[in-house]
Amino acid sequence: MAKLWLALRSIYIWVTVLTIIVVFCSVSMVFSLFDRTGTVYLFLARLWCKLWLFFSGVKLHVIGKEHVNPDATYVVVANHSSYFDIPAILQGIPVKRIRIMAKESLGKIPLFGWSMAMGDFILIKRGATRDAMKSLVAAIEKLRQGKSVLMFADGTRSLDGSIQPFKRGAFMVAEKAAVPILPVTILGSHKIMPRNTVLIQEGDITLVIGKPIETDGKTADDLLNAAFQTVSDNFNQHSSTVATPSATTI
Repeated sequence: MAKLWLALRSIYIWVTVLTIIVVFCSVSMVFSLFDRTGTVYLFLARLWCKLWLFFSGVKLHVIGKEHVNPDATYVVVANHSSYFDIPAILQGIPVKRIRIMAKESLGKIPLFGWSMAMGDFILIKRGATRDAMKSLVAAIEKLRQGKSVLMFADGTRSLDGSIQPFKRGAFMVAEKAAVPILPVTILGSHKIMPRNTVLIQEGDITLVIGKPIETDGKTADDLLNAAFQTVSDNFNQHSSTVATPSATTI
């Protein structure tokens, strides 16, 4: 009975969310014809994320907001374990101008992917191909325009929410653009929607924002090690609880 209820609940959520996606993506694509800066798209994307979390019964908690300057430019580096990571980041990180680096396959999804491409987000091919390097160059250009870039440093979703080894791409970008890294630990999202399923559980997601890591005098490997240490330490410190007295609930 519990499995049937979860399936029916998930169907309701997906129908609702997909309907919202169609409406929002259509509107954003129209606005993107006149606004190529991505400002309107980001506003609509954040509103969509808020609605997705609400209809899914997800409570979002944020620890460490005091470490963020909303007007600053960062390479936002986070671990990855669920499709809910993106709405959690867009809703929970108070950076005014942020763009997502997402895998190229998402750009092929009708309306959703098309609006991402038109909305100033960055679609990347995996691997050390020439196209992948072009995507990293595009990320550097966004940063030099004063736009923060979100990159999932482990590259793919973890099955159990654990921290996987980080890849160098995000840290090469930070080094070249000379902007600080904002390390973010995501907790609990793998329980909401685990990898390899479309069923959605209600629950809590916690974002733990670490202190920015400055790039001055550091190599990409130095930055990788520092970010991995921060994300891992915050994971170990907060993984036993979802919300803490110091957390802000959104």
